[in-house]
Amino acid sequence: MKVFSAIFLLFTTSLLGWSQGTFNADDFDLDTNNFVFGIRSEAYSNSTSLTATVLNAAFSGGYISPENKENILKRTNSINNLALYWNTSLFFSQRVDSLFGKKKTNLAYFVNIADRQENLALFSENASNLILFGNKQFASQSVSLIPLEFNQFQYKQLQIGINQEFSTGSFFSIGLSFLYGQSNTNGTSDRLDILTSQYGDRLSTDAQFVIQQTEQNNTEFMNYSGAGASLDFVGKFDMYLLPDSANPATFHFSVKDVGFIHWHATSIETEIDTFYSYNGLYVENIFDPNSTMSGDNPQDIFDSIVTKKNTAYTTVIPTTIHFYLEQAWRKWKFTLGGSHRINAYYYPYFYGKTGYLVKDKWMFSGQMNYGGYGKLGGGLEVKYITPKYNLRLGSSNIEGFIAPTKWAGQSIYVLLSFRI
Repeated sequence: MKVFSAIFLLFTTSLLGWSQGTFNADDFDLDTNNFVFGIRSEAYSNSTSLTATVLNAAFSGGYISPENKENILKRTNSINNLALYWNTSLFFSQRVDSLFGKKKTNLAYFVNIADRQENLALFSENASNLILFGNKQFASQSVSLIPLEFNQFQYKQLQIGINQEFSTGSFFSIGLSFLYGQSNTNGTSDRLDILTSQYGDRLSTDAQFVIQQTEQNNTEFMNYSGAGASLDFVGKFDMYLLPDSANPATFHFSVKDVGFIHWHATSIETEIDTFYSYNGLYVENIFDPNSTMSGDNPQDIFDSIVTKKNTAYTTVIPTTIHFYLEQAWRKWKFTLGGSHRINAYYYPYFYGKTGYLVKDKWMFSGQMNYGGYGKLGGGLEVKYITPKYNLRLGSSNIEGFIAPTKWAGQSIYVLLSFRI
């Protein structure tokens, strides 16, 4: 059990942090004639298996009660995922009034500087049960723990883009980014089986997995461990769903973060491909710190069965496909959409959102969603819009705040922009 715990901790300790979020083109206010400057930050955590109590304990520590374990057991599927992210961005945008002597080009540019962090994991029901309840439940059984994978990375993003609006009201935007890679740890396993003896006195493992990790001693604030690039594509066009032709619906679509990061050759690759049987430790008197112990130390075992080498490698960052249909009607606004992420352990995500405008400045919205990195969830948003300011404060998942021992989803985001 201790050998597996050491292995599992290598997969999971890097997951206990915040990481990356995704922006919409609407945040940049590209359809305004003003110079726009803004800041946005978003934090999010969710899981199809774990609860908010367990995720929060990763930061503050704490005891996982039997009740919390039972709640996790009820939520757990055969395959589960986990995501924690934090994204903060500064941006500015401006319309270009003339280009090459041509006036009213309907062309705008934007610059986005972001810090992006992301932690993702994919794990099986067996792996979850082993950590929560130990290996006694698997006595006399050979149990597979795959899939067991994770990916953690942090990078800075410098994005430059343009937006072209057409006379029909539709627009197309493209953004090119340089990615300043700071850290990455990822692990994949093709084989990870455990066999527990009948009396629980021996644990055998048959494992094949690889962990790639950038240089850990490079801890400076602007540490440089790799570089890459990415592309974003965003579009919008009108659709007529109501008899009122002056009030069309708009269909938005985007494909974001199509790119990669190449990590330096100082990175370390750790590989295990072996079978090992562990008989545990024998302690003469557990109440005596100086008591005689016999048996192999789990850390020594781990060090003896791994191979390490320095190597450069490339990771493909998760690509997000997002679409939504938006219809305004009187003081109401209705939105229906969905998204999917590639290379991110993500389930198809769908949501519906309804907003109501109060005094032409305040809009209050509520939403329901399902999928992604969680199950059923919901959120709230308040938006304040004037000719000079745009303020948004909200959450796409509030269920983890309301019932943290039973639900996982927690998020909060804020956007503040100024038109000059």
